[in-house]
Amino acid sequence: QMCIVVSCDYFTDVFAGLAVFATIGYLSTELKESVSKYADASGPGLAFITYPEAIAHMPASSLFSILFFLMLF
Repeated sequence: QMCIVVSCDYFTDVFAGLAVFATIGYLSTELKESVSKYADASGPGLAFITYPEAIAHMPASSLFSILFFLMLF
């Protein structure tokens, strides 16, 4: 039982890390800026500055913005 919990936690952490770094990489390529500008963002800066900026560049950004902020609360 404990192995299942540990495995799920591990894969969730890996997936979250991939999502964060993919978002930062996407923003830096899309806006032609350095990754270091977004690498300093953490915690609230990441949630309220970096992710909304990335979502704004997606198709159906209004829908994804609403879903993202509902997920936070």
